[in-house]
Amino acid sequence: MNTTVKNGLQLIQQVERWSATCLTPATSFVTMDVTDLYTMIPQEGGVAAIKKLMEAFGLRQIDGVKKEIILALTRFVITNNYFYLDGSYYKQIRGGAMGSPLTLTIANAYMFFVERPISKWANRTCSLYYRYIDDLFIMSNVHADILKGLVKFWNRLDNNIVFSECIGHTAEYLDVKLENRGGKLVSKVYHKPSYEPYFLPFTSIHALHIKKNIPYVALVRAIRYSSSYNTFKREEAYICMSLLLNKYPIQFVLEQFERVLQKFQCAVPTQKNYSKIRRIFLNAAVNGEKKAEIDFEVNIFCHFSFLKGMQDFPTRFHQLWKDCFSDTAICNIKPIVGSKRLDNLQDYLVKKKPHNSCLQLNPSTRHATNNGPSIT
Repeated sequence: MNTTVKNGLQLIQQVERWSATCLTPATSFVTMDVTDLYTMIPQEGGVAAIKKLMEAFGLRQIDGVKKEIILALTRFVITNNYFYLDGSYYKQIRGGAMGSPLTLTIANAYMFFVERPISKWANRTCSLYYRYIDDLFIMSNVHADILKGLVKFWNRLDNNIVFSECIGHTAEYLDVKLENRGGKLVSKVYHKPSYEPYFLPFTSIHALHIKKNIPYVALVRAIRYSSSYNTFKREEAYICMSLLLNKYPIQFVLEQFERVLQKFQCAVPTQKNYSKIRRIFLNAAVNGEKKAEIDFEVNIFCHFSFLKGMQDFPTRFHQLWKDCFSDTAICNIKPIVGSKRLDNLQDYLVKKKPHNSCLQLNPSTRHATNNGPSIT
């Protein structure tokens, strides 16, 4: 049974499906978070979790790479993480590097086995259970006092895993806020109190399509997450206020809102038709939006750093390509022009690579290397 969710939308879909038959005024939410998961997993324990997971699913290789090679590479990477602090480089001997794709994979594999007793309990008690990496979500009709005792028991399952929990009739999980209001499910977009109403400023040097997608995606999420029309209107007002504070022209915002309605082929939401319109948006997410297929034998990607004044660059590039190559052997190749973001302040301040002096062999090591046996 799949026990993971990728985003708040998937959680809402599962919660609404479960609530249709199981929600009562006594239903409680349980959210649990693993304390410092990425740095608490033992390195060999992470490698063992990858091995155990592959064996559980009968995988001897992935994309042509054998299991033994995958495990050897995993062990090499996870045991060779270094960081820089106050003029010195340190080797990480526990856990993995934050932000590393491998660390995320190891964390997911490790949690897959940690959560087994929890998911089995949820299945036996007809409770709802899902996990997003190190954030666990439970919706259950079991008494709250029993749930507190269970969390204490689950905290003893693995010495490396410590859960911090929140139990009650409301829950903030991912970007969703849920509430059991007397046996009625209420959902809306969750905004952390410490966050300011911030979006990418309209004056920033980014491609226009990126700025168009910001109000578009925000409104789609508002409709999907908001369980009532009034909740949706409050979220819509929050979106407009945040965009205006970040210098978005009101006409530009309204045009993107109109684009949402055209995309989903529905009328303007009102008190009467909101439930029907929201169901259209949720069903579209279930069915999935078809992405344009890319033939890599025909298409070639060209990425350029986006600078001010490059709005018309893709059109000019395609015309130049046509003028130069229309009568050549590569006339069937279709270029796809994309833009890369410029380096931001974090890119300049965060040191990801050692200084060149640290990468040079000292004289004694170089001498030993030169006099050593050659390998052919």
